[in-house]
Amino acid sequence: MIYQLGLPAMFETFSYAEHYWDDLRQVLANYEPKLKEKNLPKEQFLDLMEDTGNAYPHVVNSFFVEKFDI
Repeated sequence: MIYQLGLPAMFETFSYAEHYWDDLRQVLANYEPKLKEKNLPKEQFLDLMEDTGNAYPHVVNSFFVEKFDI
């Protein structure tokens, strides 16, 4: 079968989807206190998550590396 089809390969891609993780929101709230507010309008929440994530990419990356390892 290997001679006919070649060696098996696997490719996976992962997306952070960082706007939808409540745990990440709590971590980023240490850097942006406005994220602690639960009643933020969705537009403002998404903007804050994006801005804070872009300002602290090492925090977001560490968060997801830990999640992936678990």
